[in-house]
Amino acid sequence: MIRLRVGLVLAAALGGLPAAVHAQGDTLRYVFHYSRAPGQAARLDVDVDFRGDRSGRTLLVLPTTWAGEDSLFKAIVSIQGGPGVTVGPQVDGARVLTHAPGAPVHVHYELRQDWGGPLRYATFHRLVLDSTRVLFNETNALVFPQRAATATPVLQYQWTGLPADWRILTSFGSKASFSGKVGLREFSGAAFAAGDFRLVGAASGDGGMTIAAQGRWPFTDDALAGMVRSLWGAETRFWGAPAFDHPFVLLLPIADAGAFAGTAFTAGFVAVADSVVTIHALGRLLAHELFHLWNGQRLAATSTEARYKWITEGFTDYYADRIFHELGYYSDSVYLARVNTTLRDYYTSPVARSTRRDVADRFWTDPAMKAYPYAQGYAFALYLQPNLRRWSGTRFDLDSLMVAAYRGSGGQNEEMTDSLLVDAAPAGMRAPLVGAIDRYIDDGAMIPGDSAALGRCVAMRIEPVYTFDVGFDAAASMRDHLMQGVRPDGPAARAGIANGMKLLGWSWDGDNPSRPVLLQVDDGHGPREVRYPGHGDRFVLAPQYAATPGAPGCLTMQR
Repeated sequence: MIRLRVGLVLAAALGGLPAAVHAQGDTLRYVFHYSRAPGQAARLDVDVDFRGDRSGRTLLVLPTTWAGEDSLFKAIVSIQGGPGVTVGPQVDGARVLTHAPGAPVHVHYELRQDWGGPLRYATFHRLVLDSTRVLFNETNALVFPQRAATATPVLQYQWTGLPADWRILTSFGSKASFSGKVGLREFSGAAFAAGDFRLVGAASGDGGMTIAAQGRWPFTDDALAGMVRSLWGAETRFWGAPAFDHPFVLLLPIADAGAFAGTAFTAGFVAVADSVVTIHALGRLLAHELFHLWNGQRLAATSTEARYKWITEGFTDYYADRIFHELGYYSDSVYLARVNTTLRDYYTSPVARSTRRDVADRFWTDPAMKAYPYAQGYAFALYLQPNLRRWSGTRFDLDSLMVAAYRGSGGQNEEMTDSLLVDAAPAGMRAPLVGAIDRYIDDGAMIPGDSAALGRCVAMRIEPVYTFDVGFDAAASMRDHLMQGVRPDGPAARAGIANGMKLLGWSWDGDNPSRPVLLQVDDGHGPREVRYPGHGDRFVLAPQYAATPGAPGCLTMQR
């Protein structure tokens, strides 16, 4: 998940207040003071200082919405202006401050956690503030004066009042204070955390990676540290340099059974997982999210990021699987299954053949469209890897192109666009690259497979692939333990399942149509077990890959 929130423009709603009025070189200072009185909930007092606008009116942006959570400003208990500063009423997620023209402005506000119970995935996106930790980001807890998206203010912050045994972990290091120039893009993606976190492994020399955690899992801290450092080292070697000076990973426990997720922030990743998550499941997530520190942050997501999700998400998924495999965490068969599943999802998607405009228009509202560019970009990466070599007549491939784009950007948060990629390619291959983007991304033509996509030890076949289908309303049936929504023409009905049967148990492999659905039901004549294919009769033809017989281990030689 990549976060992007800069340059909010609310001038029209707020009586013509000039938008994005602050210049570069400004200073934005925060003091975070943690306290917890006996018998009371923890609180965080925040003091903010900056120079007000020359007009005498400054727009103060408040937390509003993020990651499906809204009304984030409810965590703000009170807000007051300092001497000479008047805080206006809240309008559309902002307040207008009035003050002397160009004068220093001080604002104080109090934060308290606005939800109860154990940490869950949804509440993870709100301010987390209790007796053991505080976790927030720019979007869900900080107020700040509106600035131009190109501004590079000096950001300063200081933590006070923290328990002596707490550890600080932020996008800008682990010290109690910080001062330095920070672009608005880095600021908008910044995370701030402190708590009784334990350090997982010693700090690494590979870019100073810090790994911290709360909670316990089936794997050891040493195993987690080893996996994170392996991923970080492999991805740093791929790009040629660390993405940030103070990278971090923070792992927190959540109460949602079987859940694991997280968010990539500036310089790091905060993961949440239940107590039974496997290290391989968590590791694959980490492989994806750590890759985002380059592809999505240093090569930045754009203000129209839905148009480029095929690069920032699809390419990242492709490399996450490849790197996870090359490090030995995926066997050859598991890796090929990942590739084939993604191609199946791409070819059977209900929004297959969507144009780039279609994706941009519906990405945030249509779940199928939100998933589509992940699979589309993965398929395009498989296509480009061998074809870039053919077009160039050399070993220049997608790896070369991504690294060249990163070096061409100077690693300074340049927006990832078609132009950045095309300009990074040798002159003689730019025309076919542009043509491929036009055809397969802009126009939405289906991306073909390529027999050379995975090296000389992998064969490609065109096979029928199916969409996963249990044939009944799974959510309602599992909730009520009663079969519901059984479609007359579906695979469950053909296997003898009918509405009204008691559902005693169920099992299937995610959304894999090649694995059977297993149900335990009672139709009034006693329990019985029913097994049937997890798909209907409809299929499409799609490329699928398999290792060449008699060539063990050769798959790792992808270049």
